[in-house]
Amino acid sequence: EFERSVGKGLPQENPKHPLTKEMKTRDGAAYYLPKFLVSSGIVSSSSEARRKIEEKALKHNGAPWTRNEISVSQVKVGDIFQIGKRSVEVSFLEKT
Repeated sequence: EFERSVGKGLPQENPKHPLTKEMKTRDGAAYYLPKFLVSSGIVSSSSEARRKIEEKALKHNGAPWTRNEISVSQVKVGDIFQIGKRSVEVSFLEKT
């Protein structure tokens, strides 16, 4: 009864997932977000990821993100990517 009237308690931690070198663009200056979103399980396909990004449904640390890529300098460990109620935290950056 108490749990139903007060809520479920503290929010759960976000699942963590690394940004790896396989997710980088050819020039190595950015990460390709559709690969990251599919690999983390937030979306089921790259086309769904691109569509969500185009629809401005992707948020990076709470702000809308509208590009398929994020430069290496714009992302750090602990950043949160979210689509709807699903979110993932960057756990590791593979830079080389």
